[in-house]
Amino acid sequence: MANVEEIYHRATVHGVLCLAPIDWADVHQIAERLSHQHTEAKGHRFADILHVATALHLGSLHFLTFDAKQKLLAEAEGMIVNATD
Repeated sequence: MANVEEIYHRATVHGVLCLAPIDWADVHQIAERLSHQHTEAKGHRFADILHVATALHLGSLHFLTFDAKQKLLAEAEGMIVNATD
């Protein structure tokens, strides 16, 4: 069985995964906006907000999650969500 490093290497070589530069200041601003707009009414957690903010920063149109609240947040921001509950 392949170890994690081998799997990661294969995934990056074949374009399944890519490393993308992140402007954390921008992600923080997006996260603040999401928190102000959605947290009080829906009770989103920090990690959910940060994941969605990072996806938005990267220009993602699709979002994969196993979390119902994270799904609601991503959908509220216009992303197409593939979810398994």
